[in-house]
Amino acid sequence: DPANFKNHEGVQFLNALLCIRLRIVSRFRLMESIEISVSDAVSECEELKHLQDLLPSFEKMVLGEKNASKDFSLDKQEEILDGILHSVKRSNKAFLPAILNPEPLFSCEPPSAYSSGSAAETYFALKPCLGLLTSISIARDVIKAFCGDDTSYDTNIEGVYYMD
Repeated sequence: DPANFKNHEGVQFLNALLCIRLRIVSRFRLMESIEISVSDAVSECEELKHLQDLLPSFEKMVLGEKNASKDFSLDKQEEILDGILHSVKRSNKAFLPAILNPEPLFSCEPPSAYSSGSAAETYFALKPCLGLLTSISIARDVIKAFCGDDTSYDTNIEGVYYMD
């Protein structure tokens, strides 16, 4: 439960959770779209109608066992992802907009240290993993939907900082 990560974890930890959950939700969405596509193809195509009885076996082989638990539903996975996004935003307001618009931050001189919630922390947390985050097919769309159109953030990385 992302509510457990409210105030005691840094943005680096939450970023790792975000990457993992984005990949999980991406996979769940893909599995759902494959299931719908195959089902639609079989029901709409006369040449495939005879395969209707094989569809459950195909889905089980390709998509795996369907767990009746709601914890393994797409809705539950998206709910957890939303909680992680809120936790990241509470931890560091610049982090999510910086994923969508990293140029202002990365055009700054690299900071030598950071404090929690600062743009310098965003720099340290995002620099090594931006490629990973943007390689997750749904990441930009999910983060943009969460953040809205405003991708501006404070890029001031100067001042007195301490290492967490």
